[in-house]
Amino acid sequence: MTKRYLYLMSGIQTFLGIYLFFLSMKYAFVESVMSQCFFVIIVGLFMIFSISRQGNESKLLIKKSNLLLFGYPIILVISSILIFTSIPAYTYQEATQIIENQTGNKINKPKDYKASNGLYYIYTNEGTYIFNPWDGNFALLD
Repeated sequence: MTKRYLYLMSGIQTFLGIYLFFLSMKYAFVESVMSQCFFVIIVGLFMIFSISRQGNESKLLIKKSNLLLFGYPIILVISSILIFTSIPAYTYQEATQIIENQTGNKINKPKDYKASNGLYYIYTNEGTYIFNPWDGNFALLD
């Protein structure tokens, strides 16, 4: 029972990391919390691997399990709250649509998304715009 529960928690963490990766791609890795997706996946996979290596009756697993059964779900909930409260209001695609609609400039489609210092960099025929994904403000760079 304990081992199955730990597998479930590790699977949830791994799934959270994979979901976080795809979510980060949508937001152009603009938030530093979301860029930790690979770390979350690695920890989840490490947990699955370490649980599978322990025997069913291992005293070490039982000692670790009591701590993990209580602490691990709390850590998952807290980290999930931190991640999902740090999601910006606008995705990169929404930002390009806003700039295109409000300025009338045609967006140059980049091969990859550009983000730095928590801002999106959007390239148009007229120049480069910086877009704040939290409040929707943007400005043309000189």
